[in-house]
Amino acid sequence: MANKRIFLIFATMALIMAIAYGIPEAMRLIDPPSATEPPSEVGYPEQQQQPDYLLDSISQAPGTGTIISEMLAQTDDSKPDASIMQPGVFMCEEARELFLATPRMEGEDVREYQEALARLGYHPGTADGIYDHEMSTAVEAFQKEQRLLPTGRLDIPTQSALVRVYEDRATPGRPREQDQEQDPDPDTGQDHSASPPNTIQSETRILINLYAHQLTVLINGKPHKTYPVAVGKKQTRSPLGEWKIVSKGIWGNGFGTRWMGLNIPWGIYGIHGTNKPWSIGTAASHGCFRMYNRDVEEIYRMVSVGTPVDVVGDHYLFYAKLPGTYKKGNRSQGVVTIQLRLKQLGY
Repeated sequence: MANKRIFLIFATMALIMAIAYGIPEAMRLIDPPSATEPPSEVGYPEQQQQPDYLLDSISQAPGTGTIISEMLAQTDDSKPDASIMQPGVFMCEEARELFLATPRMEGEDVREYQEALARLGYHPGTADGIYDHEMSTAVEAFQKEQRLLPTGRLDIPTQSALVRVYEDRATPGRPREQDQEQDPDPDTGQDHSASPPNTIQSETRILINLYAHQLTVLINGKPHKTYPVAVGKKQTRSPLGEWKIVSKGIWGNGFGTRWMGLNIPWGIYGIHGTNKPWSIGTAASHGCFRMYNRDVEEIYRMVSVGTPVDVVGDHYLFYAKLPGTYKKGNRSQGVVTIQLRLKQLGY
């Protein structure tokens, strides 16, 4: 009888959590990997994009990063409390091959390629996310124009060519870097230098405005250059807070040409190039910050490991419903949001 009562209590608690926070949040338990190696992306269900609201002044308050760093320094050996983690924002991009198959291949990536080909003057049919005969014919036409083997298959070489052509039109007159940095390890591509070649020798800081979809490089506190970026979409928001670059590397097609990992403790997040340049300027990522490959190559030489990265924007309404009880050692966007709110109130 006692066992039955215990079972009913736990079942009731699980039902309440599922109703209050949604089944994915109630059930998803993830032990996040390291930010130094960006893995392949996992899929998430698409939802209608919710517009951003007003720029939240509390996220611009200085010193939040110090509070966060102190909290994490005291709990280095403790694992994140999975019960209060936001739903999996741990992967950044994917690069799968697409082709005509039965049943038809479909997904958000197919729709994005359909839209990109249409913007370049090809005719892939309706942007419905289904890789059909019209899509295959459009890919074949693109391959012929680019002197690739006309298979109608969106393989990695074809995707790379599509990215290159799209970026040529989006950022005219700006050549891509062809030379490789001398510092990265030739076996791993990891940059072990504290100061990469041609780094601007002054106080450099990065400011990312989620509301404006912009990344600004600050030199000695003054704006040096601003770039458009893609940020996290509604269900996989980019993390607010004061962070820093903890790793740099040269990566392959899935992440564009450069990767700069951030010290966000509940997942893998970074600033990187992209194989989806048509998403730049929108809220479309799984939490990372996508840039045109030309742009990320440019800032890669301006920053070093340890460069501060401030992420500002209005997520307070989104994170207003904070689940559970927070305790020492918890790591999540909810903790950061509470810290920012307390700072605004003068604590």
